[in-house]
Amino acid sequence: MLDVYGRVIDAATGFGIRDFRATPAYGDADRYFDRELRWFASETVRGSNGLFKLTFAENELPWQLRIVADGYEDWTSEPLPTESPLTLDIALKKATAEEGVRGVVLLPDGQPAEGAHVALLTFENRFTLTKKAAFEGNARWLVRTDGTGKFQFKMNRTAHSVAAVCAEGFVLARVPGSQNPMTLQVQPWGRVEGIVDKSAMTHGVEEVGLYDPTADNYQGSVSTLGSYLVKPDTDGRFIFEKVPAGEFSVFINSGIGVPFHHQTSIVVRSGETTSVTIGNRIGVMLSGRFVPPEGKTVRWKEDLVDAELYADPLPLPPRDEGPAEERPMRALEFWTSAAGRDYVNTPHVYSVLVRDDGSFVSLEPLPPGKYRFTTVFKNCSMTRHITVGQEQSEIQLGQISLR
Repeated sequence: MLDVYGRVIDAATGFGIRDFRATPAYGDADRYFDRELRWFASETVRGSNGLFKLTFAENELPWQLRIVADGYEDWTSEPLPTESPLTLDIALKKATAEEGVRGVVLLPDGQPAEGAHVALLTFENRFTLTKKAAFEGNARWLVRTDGTGKFQFKMNRTAHSVAAVCAEGFVLARVPGSQNPMTLQVQPWGRVEGIVDKSAMTHGVEEVGLYDPTADNYQGSVSTLGSYLVKPDTDGRFIFEKVPAGEFSVFINSGIGVPFHHQTSIVVRSGETTSVTIGNRIGVMLSGRFVPPEGKTVRWKEDLVDAELYADPLPLPPRDEGPAEERPMRALEFWTSAAGRDYVNTPHVYSVLVRDDGSFVSLEPLPPGKYRFTTVFKNCSMTRHITVGQEQSEIQLGQISLR
């Protein structure tokens, strides 16, 4: 436990800040999928007349502190020492409108986009684009445009992009190096129509989903995961309306307990309809049956932790060896590059469906190559190396004993 006593002043005048908030953060920046989650808003304390006391109660290091006050830039500490008590003197810098990201959102016809939802994307947040043409995420970095299409955010030195959405479309742009106002012109929605081929229907099709897998890999992304889900008709046909322009993947959801499968990459263009067929690629289906260790009982579905086939060796993104403070920017640059897109569009991992009787089957065909087949249950596991040849039509592994 750490007790922090602090004095918060105006950097220019030296006077205590009348009203502000102090929030603790626990753990490494990558502790959560969304870095903002490590800031425990429920433990925020309100300071007044320049003074505050905050107690770090969770034993998850490192500890950091954020000070937020209206009209000032946010202040974030370096990792704090653990010796209690700790006394801090903090000077806040006035935030000016010229330093914050600001600009105007225009409709496709060039008219101001009144009421558009605008998100400031930073290395400390993520947003989801919903079916209602709006964003979900940290409300501090969401605004609506005024009657002239203008928007304004307070200064945030970790901001890298801005996204805007309205009924007419969507736009995303990087924050410029200058402090000049931005002009964001909304691009009309695209549309996706497709069909699930019978070859991919073996395990049933509850839904087809659409999302951008690269958005999982860097902070300050806009994700569509969970927002774009449709149930195909009896012929396997499906349609996604109001899709942003960009590169995405569609995949099959076969229901609870079955991993998403048959990822298929697509390019959506503004104002156009993209057609796609989800079907089996050329490859080999794998099957077999697990046998529990002697003297143990395995509840095949309830006890399953993971069952995957990994390309062997597993290709990995470029190793990040630069300065730690620059890592978020390097991740953004890679995952929004052509190389990052190629990586997520090339399957490296294939899921296996385990049935109630311990039998299993790959959810889709495996292309020729070498694989590491790893399956983990709560009380046993197994790993086996497998080679898929060019001429094979199927691979039956028979019974596999677990350990």
